[in-house]
Amino acid sequence: MNALDAILKRRSCRRFIGSKSIPADIIENLLECARLAPSATNRQPLKYYVVSSEQTAKEVFGSIWWAGHIKNGAPAEGERPVLYIVVFADKSLKTGNETLDAGAAIENMLVYATSEDIGSCWFGAIDKKKLYGITGVDEEQHDMLAVVAFGYRLEEHSVFDMRDGDVKYYRDADRIHHVPKRPISEIVLGHK
Repeated sequence: MNALDAILKRRSCRRFIGSKSIPADIIENLLECARLAPSATNRQPLKYYVVSSEQTAKEVFGSIWWAGHIKNGAPAEGERPVLYIVVFADKSLKTGNETLDAGAAIENMLVYATSEDIGSCWFGAIDKKKLYGITGVDEEQHDMLAVVAFGYRLEEHSVFDMRDGDVKYYRDADRIHHVPKRPISEIVLGHK
């Protein structure tokens, strides 16, 4: 799959094959994709905590708010992610652009995961206090920025042009996840 195909196929996934683990070489590649992302002034403040054990994954699952627009949008038992990567910024390397760095690193991971037919979901709605406790990462030294969940996809997605400014995604009776996107005509301010 080329990069454009991976970008066009990538959607936030909320149902996974919960019994299928992700190979170590793919986890290493995810981290390599994050490591090589652009970084403001090349300070590279981002640090990562990998969760792949079943017990710790269950704990992390309970610290995330899933699918705000979907009632009961969290994955059911057996459909949960098998891998989480928690993204931190080292406070001693701060530039004020850590969220931009995190966006670039996370998107690199998401696109790569898609190219390997792995679903992903990026979370900012997280219980940071609980996650600091789970990871044992020192809050005085590292800011928690996000959590990314990974697993082999169990759901299908449909993308359509947004209507009437409605941004709400939804899951239909066949459990297909539908995602509205603003059409190109609404996002391009000009072109000379």
